Amino acid sequence: MPRDQISYDDITYRVGNGGDKSGSLSPFTFLCFVLVLVLFGLVVLYSISFPIAVREGLPHYHYFAMQCIAAGGGFLAGIGLYFLPLRALRKSYLILYPLAAAACVLSFFPGFSDGGYIVLGGIQVVQPGSLALIAGAFLASDAIPEAGSIGGGIVREYLLSFIFLTALLALTLFSSGLPWFIMLAAIILAAYAVKGTGRAAVLLILVLIASGGAVAFFSCDLISAPVMASILPVDDPSFYDQDLYRALASFSDGGIAGKGLGSGLEHPFQYADAYGLLIFPSLARELGANGCAFVVLLFAFVSVLGIRTASRACRKDDRASASLAISFTLIIVLKAAFDMLYASGLLPLGGVMLPFFSFSVQEEAINVALSVLLYRLVYMIGRENAQD
Repeated sequence: MPRDQISYDDITYRVGNGGDKSGSLSPFTFLCFVLVLVLFGLVVLYSISFPIAVREGLPHYHYFAMQCIAAGGGFLAGIGLYFLPLRALRKSYLILYPLAAAACVLSFFPGFSDGGYIVLGGIQVVQPGSLALIAGAFLASDAIPEAGSIGGGIVREYLLSFIFLTALLALTLFSSGLPWFIMLAAIILAAYAVKGTGRAAVLLILVLIASGGAVAFFSCDLISAPVMASILPVDDPSFYDQDLYRALASFSDGGIAGKGLGSGLEHPFQYADAYGLLIFPSLARELGANGCAFVVLLFAFVSVLGIRTASRACRKDDRASASLAISFTLIIVLKAAFDMLYASGLLPLGGVMLPFFSFSVQEEAINVALSVLLYRLVYMIGRENAQD
């Protein structure tokens, strides 16, 4: 059977002789899941945010419209990057890395930081941790050498990339906190594993990352305090994050089927971040356990497609693309996991925005743009005769 006639999909991993010359049904499947995530996220955001907007004296569609504009901007940015040569795209870390490092440094200065965002001219620009994840993904994909490819220039080819990635980890830890540090560490470890550096190298890097994280955890109150407060609970509820304390009641209030979309008007557990970091409990109240399970499944399917795409790229010996595919997948899925676990009271760490759902024009644009780039990898790697 000719290689370009092999057809298989990434959910059942079925292989057969089909007419799909792309070699995979994954691009269409991935596109469907992402579209459902984006559209469903916009519907949920409007349902939760419109009573808040009305109470604030804003048009009922204010947050929804802003999120739609951000999604459109992210799509246009992704399309613009879609047509760049992949080799040139991987070199974007030459621009992104200095920007991420500068953002992390600026976050230490109160005049340039507000609510976890870098603020310039009174406008929230970007979260340093989010920018660091993207910079780390591109740097790991292009700068980490593949196993067996290191010659006499081991310092230039291997040690230098390791130093830059370790520095980015440290900056991310102290500027953005443990959740962003853990996500970046996962991306770097996955990149080293995909590049075939061997178990010993990955284990060494894991030990170094864990050691650095432990030292920072016990030496920096800003990092350790939120964790210790969750691990060592107290009897007085006033010591807890009151927004999270009230948000947790939404899960039991929603039950299995939920109260229905738009039920936020009579929400008994009002909390300030109902449409942002804590949108998952709001979703649980409106759509119940069924709605929460549906969202989890959507992100799970995206993770399956991304991981299978990276696996296929490794089989084609395109480890740089495999590194990008697994990194983009981890950025989206780990953000979702951290938010949902934090908002459910199951993770003793600060949360992050739920991709495609939480109101954040910056994060929405970034997540949509990354989805477009991940779709490109799914499509390109699925073609047996693809040329980079």
